Amino acid sequence: MIRRSRISPTEHAAQKAVVSLLRLRGAVIIGADVMDGLKFFTNADNRRFQFIQHHKEMGYTKGQPDLIFIFSGRVYFVEMKTAAGRQSPEQKEIQRQIEAQGQAYLVWRSVSDCQKFLEKTRGAE
Repeated sequence: MIRRSRISPTEHAAQKAVVSLLRLRGAVIIGADVMDGLKFFTNADNRRFQFIQHHKEMGYTKGQPDLIFIFSGRVYFVEMKTAAGRQSPEQKEIQRQIEAQGQAYLVWRSVSDCQKFLEKTRGAE
């Protein structure tokens, strides 16, 4: 008998799949994790500092959600996490602020969470 281990995708891979699925279902993707681009710069690369500074000047806030999209007439803010991932204190504070404004903040750990959301949301229309 062959045992198959379940491989958990990275947050990045899951988010790419979620964005594709949302687009297929007609969602308008507004924003994604801009700081993910840091992986293309080494710590010694001066452009890394310029990249961070530029995004801060353009409104980036530490802890902001990974994904912002519009679906069925509502705006949603999504934080992607792996199965074991935890929100940082900054992410929890941003969640509190978003929810205080009456907006929907979701934490998704897999593409399956997105699929369940889409089924539930379509059913509520």
